[in-house]
Amino acid sequence: MKFDNFEFDDEFLKGMWLKPMQRITKKKSVPFFYINPQGYSDSWSKVFVNSDIPIFYLWDYPVKCLSILAKYSEYKKKFT
Repeated sequence: MKFDNFEFDDEFLKGMWLKPMQRITKKKSVPFFYINPQGYSDSWSKVFVNSDIPIFYLWDYPVKCLSILAKYSEYKKKFT
């Protein structure tokens, strides 16, 4: 993977970016979404799918998903 004039190893990027995001998500119990308009054939999409991170193709889908999760949370609070 190239980023401007630098080359990064995929394992380095996973350790630098993906693992900390997974720890924060688990620790704070907040959802993490990834939007990838390039489609599921992208190499990073495969990494996220293998890491159980939801991927959305269009920008409005994660907003709708988060809205539904918030409504569900409010609904569940009524019964606990």
